Amino acid sequence: MNDAVALARIYIQIGDDKSADKVLDRVKKIVPTEDKSLLGSFLNTFKGELYLERNDFEKVEEIILEIDTIIQEMGLKMLEPKKERILAELNEKKGNWRNALDHYYASIDAPPD
Repeated sequence: MNDAVALARIYIQIGDDKSADKVLDRVKKIVPTEDKSLLGSFLNTFKGELYLERNDFEKVEEIILEIDTIIQEMGLKMLEPKKERILAELNEKKGNWRNALDHYYASIDAPPD
């Protein structure tokens, strides 16, 4: 899954969003993001990172809400640092430096599970 996300990220960086979407669609066929599993949950975090690459802030915020719901419903606290880092980068891209710093600190201070 990490390789697919890395490939999608490369496509996004070179401006080939269509190929990036194809890669993600193939991954979603194997592990649907709607799947209430650990792999499906991690795929959501990867999608959040890719939406950050595209500067699609609205989609990032939707993904954050999904991750938050998964953390609460399934108790997957190991997603908390990743969620905080995505929020930090989102705030950084928006120019909200104080919030970005707070989320970076939260991602570092999150206890391992």
